[in-house]
Amino acid sequence: MGFSTGEAIEILGAALFVNVVTLMLVAVLAPVFPVKGKFRDAVEGVIVSFASGAIFGSAFLLLLLQSAVLLLLSHFDEPFGAIWRWAALVMAGYLTKGVTHIVLSLVVCNSVDELKNPTVTIAPLVPPLPVSSSKENTVTPMQRARVASGLLLGDVAHKLLDGLIIASTFSNCNPRVGWAITFSMVIKEVAHDISDYFLLVASSGAGFKPALALLVKFCFGMAIVLGTVPILVAEPSQEQTGLILSYAAGVYVHVAATEYMPRAYSLVEETPLLRLGCMLAFMAGATCVGMVLIDMKNCAQEALLDRLGQQVFAQTAAATQQALAQAAAAAAAAAAKARAAAAAAAAAAAGIGSASTVRPSASVDEPLFAWAQCVDEYGEDLAASFITRFISSTQERRRLIGTAVAACDWETIYKEAHSLKGSCAYVHAAQLAQLAYELQVVAKVEWQAGSNREPEPDVVDLVARIEELTSRTLEEMKAAVGCVGS
Repeated sequence: MGFSTGEAIEILGAALFVNVVTLMLVAVLAPVFPVKGKFRDAVEGVIVSFASGAIFGSAFLLLLLQSAVLLLLSHFDEPFGAIWRWAALVMAGYLTKGVTHIVLSLVVCNSVDELKNPTVTIAPLVPPLPVSSSKENTVTPMQRARVASGLLLGDVAHKLLDGLIIASTFSNCNPRVGWAITFSMVIKEVAHDISDYFLLVASSGAGFKPALALLVKFCFGMAIVLGTVPILVAEPSQEQTGLILSYAAGVYVHVAATEYMPRAYSLVEETPLLRLGCMLAFMAGATCVGMVLIDMKNCAQEALLDRLGQQVFAQTAAATQQALAQAAAAAAAAAAKARAAAAAAAAAAAGIGSASTVRPSASVDEPLFAWAQCVDEYGEDLAASFITRFISSTQERRRLIGTAVAACDWETIYKEAHSLKGSCAYVHAAQLAQLAYELQVVAKVEWQAGSNREPEPDVVDLVARIEELTSRTLEEMKAAVGCVGS
């Protein structure tokens, strides 16, 4: 299924939002940013620490978690395959920034000798802000071009990656997750682009005019919009999204751990109080990202629950088929006995046989849970413990479902039916699990629609059937494990 027009506009809008808001903040902050002295170091250290916290928060609270779960879902039957793919992509992302910097350094240097003894300083990944000097440095136009190309090519590379991350997050996740990533990117880019701006306008750097530097940064920054195009066109699967996000997490960890925080500490290394301020700024940045995620069900959680639910349902269906097959065999045996008894009765009436040969027909009840299968899987003692706990929890769950039905509380009905279905699968109560699943499906639709209407008669009948079957199942379990009392 492709992207709707609204979804595509939202993805492109988020990418454009990062570029526009970053430019605006740089334009506002750069003129008032101190250019030298300890105060400049303190301000830059706090800004970079805040950005590092936001990036770490995005990496650990969003990207690493999302990517791990999405890959696990894609390799549910082979979790080791998901783990090594996730780890390999995270490490590849971690190394990418360093490799990119080496390549760009080689590109802007004429020779290996110049790389060893460069005539112009190549901008580091997070370049230090230049200090004003009364002495004008002699820098040739070619050297200025190399500084500008090193900065702008690096900017294009990581903006393309940022666009890819934004689109990947929106494509398979809750939009709120996508906007959380967008927010963290703005923080990251402001800290990075302020440094780039000063190198572009410095007389010892690219020597751009301020307005030209902002315009060039904006134009090259539009690569973030181009980075969304492959996702909008290709529509990646869950596995592909997981691979992209795990790679992006590695890039983010590298940026925050090896570039931003070391830079911040180097600026305030002689002042313990400023170091403490940097730590507090780091925590504030991580908290800002974390607050976006409060009470949020993200795509990984929902997908994982759905996948687990499918597995439980498949197990329940298999157990149900087995139980029905056993019941059919028992019914066939009972029918055969009944026919034999009828034949014996007819023979006795005709004087062929004796009345004592007549046997009453057997009553065969369909099994409500597979005690023997529980014992085979868990052992008798553990199976008895599981079933005892199941009896206790199900009695409370039955009460909660009844109360929720009376109150038209569809959320509680859904959650309790979902829990009942899962616990029934563990003790192989296949029939009760099937009814609980049917109630869960109905309740989920009503809950997601925000409904508070009274249950339809068929739902009330379904709840009554669950109540009756639960009582019979619990009684059978009590008999199996020797439980006494309610």
